[in-house]
Amino acid sequence: MNLFNNIYKNKKVWISGHTGFKGSWLTLWLLKLGAIVKGYSMPPFKKECHFNLLNFEQYKNFENEFGDIRDYNKLQNSIRNFKPDVIFHLAAQAIVKIGYTLPLYTIETNVMGTSNLLDICRHIDSIKALLMITTDKVYKDDGRNYNYSENDALGGDDAYSSSKASAEIIIDAYKKSYYDEKNILISPLRAGNVIAGGDISDYRIIPDIVKSKISGSELILRNPSQIRPWHYVLDCLKGYLMVGQKLLEGKKKFATSWNFASNVNDFISVENLVNIVNKYWSIKYKISSEKQVKETKILKLNSFKSRCELGWKPLYNIEKIIEETIKWYREYYENNRIITEKQIDEYATKI
Repeated sequence: MNLFNNIYKNKKVWISGHTGFKGSWLTLWLLKLGAIVKGYSMPPFKKECHFNLLNFEQYKNFENEFGDIRDYNKLQNSIRNFKPDVIFHLAAQAIVKIGYTLPLYTIETNVMGTSNLLDICRHIDSIKALLMITTDKVYKDDGRNYNYSENDALGGDDAYSSSKASAEIIIDAYKKSYYDEKNILISPLRAGNVIAGGDISDYRIIPDIVKSKISGSELILRNPSQIRPWHYVLDCLKGYLMVGQKLLEGKKKFATSWNFASNVNDFISVENLVNIVNKYWSIKYKISSEKQVKETKILKLNSFKSRCELGWKPLYNIEKIIEETIKWYREYYENNRIITEKQIDEYATKI
């Protein structure tokens, strides 16, 4: 796959959070691009997860290590021993609702875990670039029906959002204090509500749909009217890899923050998304009468900068995103087939 100017071929890429949903898709794509990959993450919390299904042991240029991003010494040894060219930092407590239940764990993982990584990497000479994956929820929620851009104020009204906004402030501080003078290029990458096959996380709409379908139970919609910038995993990862390419090529002007989001017309409500799913996999649902934790009602992301300056754009609209996502789950549950690699190959031919 001669993509991204072939920049990742034989590059040593260290990924935190590689056992997660996005991390496992990214790991496979990088291996197909010819990268030498080491993943560092907590063990998968469920046996039937995307990472385990992909059977990464078959790849000779892949190394796996289980560890906690909060463990400074183990993290330091992992990165030092591997001597990476580039790092993709995805490890996080990434669920808003879990942040309400476990706020301290969320803050320790997202703030101190990121701080540990930044402090360690500034002492490792092999590193040329750091891609710091945050979220669309880093923006201060002012209640407006507004597309947030990279220069908007950061903030957060819950443990998850505020921890990610805090991590971004720390990233910027380390960048200005240490990384600029060492010529290590660093970029925060913001995206959210990423969907595709293989996601098994709790409190996310697509996994909730799949669980209800497989069990034959009725889907409970917690927040049907919430609007989100639904985004296909490969559109998102293409953006990450494009920024990584620019940083590895030493182009300093790209060492800044970037938003990645779907087309504006694809910013739809949770209930509208479920109704599109119904075209491909019939489901029954009802709206929950229980009081839900506070989350942003309308979240929209402006990716104008990524489109104009980076040349990035999403290939799939919301209909195609849902079609590809449901295709993955139906192939797995109905035919016992994993089509992740096939979907990457098909997507790559369209870039």
